[in-house]
Amino acid sequence: MKKQYIFMGLFFLLMISSYAQQGEAGNTVKIFVSRGSINLLNVPEKQQEILQDRLYRKLTQIINQSSIAEIGYSSFLAVADFDVVTVSSSQTGMASVYLADCELTLRVKRTSWNQIGEATFHSMSRNLSGSGSNKDEAIAAAINNLQPKDKELVAFFLESRKKIDAYYAANCKEVLVQADQFLKLKNYEASIALYFSIPTGAPCYTEAWDASQKVYATYIEDVCNKNLVKLKAYVALAQTENYSKKNYYDSAMHIMSNLSPASDKCYIESMKEIEKIEARLNGQQKSQWDLLKQVVSDEAQVNKEKYKAMGRISKDYQPPQNTTPAPAPRQ
Repeated sequence: MKKQYIFMGLFFLLMISSYAQQGEAGNTVKIFVSRGSINLLNVPEKQQEILQDRLYRKLTQIINQSSIAEIGYSSFLAVADFDVVTVSSSQTGMASVYLADCELTLRVKRTSWNQIGEATFHSMSRNLSGSGSNKDEAIAAAINNLQPKDKELVAFFLESRKKIDAYYAANCKEVLVQADQFLKLKNYEASIALYFSIPTGAPCYTEAWDASQKVYATYIEDVCNKNLVKLKAYVALAQTENYSKKNYYDSAMHIMSNLSPASDKCYIESMKEIEKIEARLNGQQKSQWDLLKQVVSDEAQVNKEKYKAMGRISKDYQPPQNTTPAPAPRQ
């Protein structure tokens, strides 16, 4: 547990440092990427997972050369379509050599986070080739030949970043309105994720950050209240059941350790429940409880946990798919 909180602290400091650097740069656009946005065509099924992961890592490296690659939900997502066009073989000496000719299409699109559809902001295609002693090796080599520092690829994402900058300059308020609509529908994860995706240089960034704090406070209180019902049940059972028969203490502490101290009112009520059984906690449970009490008394630590949780919500959220065509973005 101590290592966990040390990590949380380091994570928060790194994020603050990153934001400071972004502020100095004037504007940092995040282009989001996920393994689900990597599409493979005409690739043998046994190679699908390995090559998708390899291409995902290559794409992330390329994006990081020109902006910041993020995982999760944003108005903008990098999509890669890798198509094996042909695979041919030739005899050289005693062995056959296979040559794979492939095409990589990169797109930065506005994601479908409501019913307005999607729009491609920028796209490019690149021919890739690779050779090997068999078909699988040749296809894998084609992806391996993709260089993260390729000037044309880096320039593509730099240009995409400019287009996204222009989008937020013209549409920042609209993004705030839609994030607020998610809140009204009690879709807290979507609202937080959308607010969190707005880059620091956007004209509505400060407003988005302030709003995300309020949404998170509502969200985490709601989550806590749902878990408080379970916690009360375990505490009640722990007070009546034989300790050696079934350890309801572990169950209660597990729930408590997964609650956020940022939930304020509900978290304090949860702590009072644990206090009812505090005297009967074993050594490991008592150590865990002492750490939780220490965290809630440290405002800075609470803020670190809050930021980490919001980032996790943003990364984990996946918007529903929508194939409705969208109008071209305003430039």
